[in-house]
Amino acid sequence: MSEYAAHVREVEAACTRALEHTVEARDGFDSIVFHAGTASVYHGDDLEVPFRANTHFLRFGWIEGPGHLIVFRPGERTRLVRQVESDFWYAPSAPLDSEIGEAFEVIETDDAASEVIEMSALGRRAFIGDDAELARILGIESAACDPAALIAALDWERAFKTDHEVACVREANRIAAHGHEAVRGAIQDGASEFELHLEYLATTAQTDDALPYPNIIAWDEAAAVLHYQHRRRSEPDPARVLLIDAGARYRGYAADVTRTWCLDPAANDAFRALLTGMEELKRGLADAVAPGVDFVDLHRRAEHGIAERLREVGVLRCSEEEARAQGLLFAFFPHGLGHPLGLQTHDVGGQQADPAGTPRPPPDDCPHLRNTRVLAPRHVVTIEPGLYFIPSLLDPLRGRDTVDWHLLDTLLPFGGIRIEDDVVVTDTGNENLTRPFLP
Repeated sequence: MSEYAAHVREVEAACTRALEHTVEARDGFDSIVFHAGTASVYHGDDLEVPFRANTHFLRFGWIEGPGHLIVFRPGERTRLVRQVESDFWYAPSAPLDSEIGEAFEVIETDDAASEVIEMSALGRRAFIGDDAELARILGIESAACDPAALIAALDWERAFKTDHEVACVREANRIAAHGHEAVRGAIQDGASEFELHLEYLATTAQTDDALPYPNIIAWDEAAAVLHYQHRRRSEPDPARVLLIDAGARYRGYAADVTRTWCLDPAANDAFRALLTGMEELKRGLADAVAPGVDFVDLHRRAEHGIAERLREVGVLRCSEEEARAQGLLFAFFPHGLGHPLGLQTHDVGGQQADPAGTPRPPPDDCPHLRNTRVLAPRHVVTIEPGLYFIPSLLDPLRGRDTVDWHLLDTLLPFGGIRIEDDVVVTDTGNENLTRPFLP
């Protein structure tokens, strides 16, 4: 059996377990209809919004385009009803990949809904998708659209990646690494953020729409904006530091990689020491990923490491506990250590305690931590400690003698530091999916 065929069998087994959870929740279903999604247009226009398939549908395989349906019932061969349009405005649908064609009973049609309507013996069906009108046409009751118990169980299962899924994330990392290396070469010439973005796209052979998330390419002070959305056309001046957070997709799966480069040979000694310290911290955190590790505890270890490095260079003049109590630790590190990664950059199920969807929220003092699960084999997570100099968070704290504000003011023009790798939990430890391609 091929790696992909084995993947499909595992996904089917996960769907069977998810259906069993709906029985336990007294909302039992016999089958699931997964919808790829419906194409849409911008408001008041006929220009289509770039389409992305529903990720629960996409887990079955890299099937491009809207309108397709997957019909799953335990014990039966999964059916792929592929919507094939004939429209002179657009090119014909590309042929279906042979691996996918062999994995399912494939029905190609220009009316996928009618094909599903004619299917008998599906029992009580659940509908996974956002097109309520299509569900109504299929005769599926509104209460069976994205039912909470089924979604929670499917989200929980998504955290456990198959060998095929890990291979896809690994390949996405390889592609992203080429882009990062190309950008690293181009920054020596003082290229603008926009030029570096284009270099990344060209090297990775991706379009903006194909990226798993919009590239963050930030010179100097812009690195302090966590989701920096601009790409300045002007050349950087003085071009001290570049932060690049850029990924790639392969067969629907994402890589999420960040690097911070310091180019100024006369850069602030404290910033250089912090950059070296953050690289060491990130390596240690990635090495600590293992089965049974509580990700919340790993986040606490990141906070401790960041506080220690700020104390070592003299920015902090107090204990970690006092820095936390005063809100200083949050001001320097306001996001979580990482998140689940897969078909979505911020993949689902990160704050669940069990397949029933019992919430496991983050601690009150780190509300943006996206992953609170205890790590288990085949979880894929990002490890991305960050240290930033964000005026809007730091200015309200000015005047406290627990910070060397003069030293901090010299660091503001450097923006911040984030270093991020993608890591899969193995039976005995971990495999870093990023470092082999981007040391």
